[in-house]
Amino acid sequence: MNPLPQPSPEDEPRQQPAQSQNGHLPNFPNPKQDRPHVPKNGSIWMTLGGVGFCLLLCGGITLVGLYKVTHTAAQQISSNNMKQLLVGVHNYDSAFDEIVTDCRNEKGEPILSWRARIRCFLEACGPNYIFDHNIPWDQGKNFALSNQPDSICRHPPDKQNSINTPYQAFTGPSALLDPNRSLVKDKTGKMVPMKLETIPDGAENTIIIIEANVTVPYAQPIDINFPEGPTPVLGFGSTNYFLAAYADGHVRKIKSENILLPAFLNAIRYDDGPPPILN
Repeated sequence: MNPLPQPSPEDEPRQQPAQSQNGHLPNFPNPKQDRPHVPKNGSIWMTLGGVGFCLLLCGGITLVGLYKVTHTAAQQISSNNMKQLLVGVHNYDSAFDEIVTDCRNEKGEPILSWRARIRCFLEACGPNYIFDHNIPWDQGKNFALSNQPDSICRHPPDKQNSINTPYQAFTGPSALLDPNRSLVKDKTGKMVPMKLETIPDGAENTIIIIEANVTVPYAQPIDINFPEGPTPVLGFGSTNYFLAAYADGHVRKIKSENILLPAFLNAIRYDDGPPPILN
């Protein structure tokens, strides 16, 4: 019995595509047209690079903004610190009828800073926390006290245990902390030590404390001998401006470029006439 012949592929009936209800053929996916786009390696790196650049740009803007906020906060704290020091200067002036200066030995050499001298005029403290004005800042009792951090003298960015300060005074000729400061006439005509209210140029026109670019131990009698000494770099943490505290109690921000102007020299001297306004 001969086997039945098998139909060839050509003889098989072709399946007609199904029609939709409206009689049109459905849209079948085209493998070539509908294949998802896969970028080449170069395109991938360009895309990733663009994304990375955007992230860096956004991060940079955020850091700049954060720096401005942090720097502004530090400025405010520093300004408040200087105002607190001015409170101590005024309290000392009221107690002793003269502007505070460094403590000096019998030879006239500075042994303890004015900052340490007004410490107890800033806060209540017992006898154990008062500096001995007759011995150097780094000896005996004073050595232990000078190693205690001072929150008012410390600059905001410094560590909590720092004993350094950027707040200094001028000690050159005719500056308020000049050791050879002139006597002045009181209301009766008698020559007496200078007080804040008897500053010849006026307390509101005379700088007494400055924000320096370098720090020193707050109890050590180191300040700025200017204009006799080298031109100081002022403005801690910034080279564009610095803070200056005037003897009447206000603090002003001054551009660093103004330090060599005659008006600035006029502002740190107490006896050469009121200076123009500095900013």
